[in-house]
Amino acid sequence: MLAMIESYMGPEKFQAGVRKHLRAHAHGNATASQFFAAMADAAGDPQVLSAFKSFIEQEGVPLVTVARSADGKQLTLRQARYRPVGSAIQPGQTWVIPFCAKFYAGAQSTKTCTIMTGTEATLAVPAGFEQAAVMPNADGAGYYRFALGADDQAKLLALGVQLPDREALALADSLQAAFDANVTTFDALGAAAQALVGHKERRAALWLPGSLAELDRQTLSGAASAALKARIGGMLKPELAKLGFDPRAGAHRSEPADRQALRQTLVAGLFFDAEDDGITKTLADAAQASLANADALDVGFRATAWSAGVKALGKPFASQLAARLLEGKDSYERAHAAFALGHTQDLALAAEMRALALDKRLRFQESLSIIGSQFEGPATRSAAWAWFKENASVMFDRLPGFSQPRLIEIAQGFCTPEQRADVASFFPAWIAKLGGGKLELERTLESIDLCLARKAAHGAELASLN
Repeated sequence: MLAMIESYMGPEKFQAGVRKHLRAHAHGNATASQFFAAMADAAGDPQVLSAFKSFIEQEGVPLVTVARSADGKQLTLRQARYRPVGSAIQPGQTWVIPFCAKFYAGAQSTKTCTIMTGTEATLAVPAGFEQAAVMPNADGAGYYRFALGADDQAKLLALGVQLPDREALALADSLQAAFDANVTTFDALGAAAQALVGHKERRAALWLPGSLAELDRQTLSGAASAALKARIGGMLKPELAKLGFDPRAGAHRSEPADRQALRQTLVAGLFFDAEDDGITKTLADAAQASLANADALDVGFRATAWSAGVKALGKPFASQLAARLLEGKDSYERAHAAFALGHTQDLALAAEMRALALDKRLRFQESLSIIGSQFEGPATRSAAWAWFKENASVMFDRLPGFSQPRLIEIAQGFCTPEQRADVASFFPAWIAKLGGGKLELERTLESIDLCLARKAAHGAELASLN
């Protein structure tokens, strides 16, 4: 929120306000209201005080819908509380929003701001920028989401990888939120993912491909699932090719940390989300070699590679990993082994891993990693839930009392009416035993409800994927 106020005021006035506040209360105490008032005074705008209070004193986040006039000279801004489809949130809230937009025309850009005090406001477009791309959250500093019309969204996405890091992040977040609120289509979400995947900021680049993968895991099957996996692979594979990939230990050690992290995330996405055959083989080969020679596999790829080994090499490899999990002294290696074993989609092997999760030689986080990973996998989710219900007492008892209610949230990835009903009926008895967990159950049911509503809203277009 402070970044939003600074963006609106400008850094000089913002800094002057901070200095004034510190001088006024040197060696003493001050209230938040006094700080807000000092900032409003420095800005010469009493609405700054109202803006602070409107964000501090109410929950939620605003959605600002931006429409451009036919002549391009004015933006009309409309605000409402952001509500994903299926949400029980009641409409009607408003904020005092310091709204700043940036306009891009070729190599030129300019920023202009206004403050929204009601549900609707206007912003004059600077001369010469009437047909420019508009970024409704300049510098990504605003604590609000935004929605654009199709033409303006296309113009902004055309900039894609050229956007500053924080603006690219704000754009990805707003596009994902728009899809979840059913104000944009799956095709638009996919186009946005493609436009941003080459961005140098890892989170901005991979936010939307990751969202597509989550959508696949929760709601798709058969040909539609295969089509979406192929689409994700088509986005990620060229980006990994640009970086290059060698799984051996230290092969990319000389590169900047952010480049290494991007590569690791791309590799994981190609294996888990796209199920790419080529990356699976490369990783599985390195995984097999790593059991005899640690230098064959960099630890940054180890969890993913060992998962590929379990998938491609089956029980013989899984048995070796299980032995390392049970007998190993390296906590990091044990965590990677548990993660990989939990991600098997082979039903028989998954059943063996659930039995392994009860072994008392495992630390609880290792057991939870195995079971939690099976809750994520479409093929293993139902069996993992049945197992959990049978073994809930063991799982709850292994946690300290203050952490026990969090275990209820293991079911947040469910997305069928039957699963929702089962969760709603199973956990109340446990909440009574634990003396807590009502909030965690409410959050879990809300998560399922939102997924069901999203699936209903976008079901037809998702089913037609091929």
